[in-house]
Parts: sequence; structure tokens; C-alpha cells
Amino acid sequence: MKNTIRSLILGLAALITFAHAAANDDPGAVAAAFGSALLNGDADTAISHMQIITPEESEQLKKEMGEAEYQKNVNQLTQQLKNMIVSEAAGIQKTLKENDGKIHVNAGEVTYTNAKKTEAKVVVTMKAERKDGATAEVGSETFTLSKTPQGWKVTPN
Repeated sequence: MKNTIRSLILGLAALITFAHAAANDDPGAVAAAFGSALLNGDADTAISHMQIITPEESEQLKKEMGEAEYQKNVNQLTQQLKNMIVSEAAGIQKTLKENDGKIHVNAGEVTYTNAKKTEAKVVVTMKAERKDGATAEVGSETFTLSKTPQGWKVTPN
């Protein structure tokens, strides 16, 4: 009995670890999660899927600005980005609520843009669904991603 419980716990831990790692290891899943977070106004999740500045650029700016000034600027920009995401999503969510609708976010095929497969582009499509089941494509966006030590991250185009 003890071995069965131990095996079950280890298996569950492995599954959780795989499921958690798999999203960051798949550029399509990251792009879809990023798009969904933007639409839902989940700024923290959206930002966690982004790499706006490379570690090299970050180190250079820290040298030029000093650590404290650099961190102050990063915090200000992060807060502005959060406010923008929440504000933009509020309008979308209001429209969905008024029309009793939902938006589904789907990632298309991953296109790797370099031989090392550390850069990719993914088209994310948004489809709206009304209460009566009717659907319509409401838009698509191509996201550029880079593989980082923390997994795939959406980068500026």
C-alpha cells in the first residue's frame, strides 16, 4: 500500500512537472496563453510570457543607468504595461458579457525562423462564440517568440 501511494504521488508529480514545462517548451502554447491572457486582462500572466529586453541589453542598461535607476524604470514601465493590458481587455470583456459570448484563442502552426529553432512565429486566431453557438473569426495576430533559459517568450516584432 505504501509503495502504491508513493508511486501515485511520484507519477502525479511527474505529470504536473511535464504539464507545467510543456507549455513553456511549445511556442504555440505560449503564444496562445499570451493571447488569452491579453484578452482576459490577466496582465501578470501576459507579462510572464514576454521578453521585451534581452539579458544582454538589460546588463548594458544597468551599467549605464545604475541598478536602482534601471529597476525604477522597469517597475514604471511594467506598471504602465499592466494598466494598458487591463484597460484594453475591459472593453473586450464588457462586449462579451453584453452579448453573452466567449472568445476562443487558438495557435496555428509554428514556423521556426532560424536553423537552431530558437526563434519562431505563430499565428494566433481568435474566434467569438455567441450563446446560440454561432462562431466567427474576430481576428488573428502573428507573435514572434524566442527560446530563453526560462522557456519560450513573446518578443517585440
